[in-house]
Amino acid sequence: MKKRIFAVIALLFTCAATVLSLVGCGDDSESLRGVGFDYELNYCDYFPESDTTNVSIEITAYNRNHEYELLGFTYKIYFVDEYGNRIASRAMSYEDNISPDSYHYITASFTGSDAIAGAVSDVRVVPVSMELSAEPYDEDSSSSSSVADNSTWGFWTWFWVVIASILLILFFLCCLGAEGDTDAIVGGVIIFLAPALIILFVHFVFFF
Repeated sequence: MKKRIFAVIALLFTCAATVLSLVGCGDDSESLRGVGFDYELNYCDYFPESDTTNVSIEITAYNRNHEYELLGFTYKIYFVDEYGNRIASRAMSYEDNISPDSYHYITASFTGSDAIAGAVSDVRVVPVSMELSAEPYDEDSSSSSSVADNSTWGFWTWFWVVIASILLILFFLCCLGAEGDTDAIVGGVIIFLAPALIILFVHFVFFF
């Protein structure tokens, strides 16, 4: 029975580590989720004699952050041929401000001496980095907005919820393995149940 309990505990810790690693990865990519693109080709004219293509792209850049102003960003334009092969790329930057939940139009043109070498058939626009304002865009936001913003679960909320969940599961396993042993149950309350409840209370009352 004890071997089975230890095996379940080891499995729970493994699952928790996996969940936390996924949550961490999600937060690392959050820095680029605030800017999005829609784009289309205005024109794409290929010149066989010089093996170059004049390209003009209309880009709509969205600031998908609900609170922070987008101060600027960098992005790459990838040029591909008719087979989907990447034949060239250009690094670009945009240094104007975009307020939350709004967008700006950008026109990128590559003609003449700046034409793209090869026969371009399509383009892809990918964000590389961005800079947000240090403070929320609307500093006089209503209390209801603040409540809504605080309800968002970030990395540390998930972290402590997972830890508390593990402790609660360990407490129930301890009760099952105690088989009526009062001392073992009391020990489970002190070691597992009490810390789990304290973690949840402190985090959601004082920090959430």
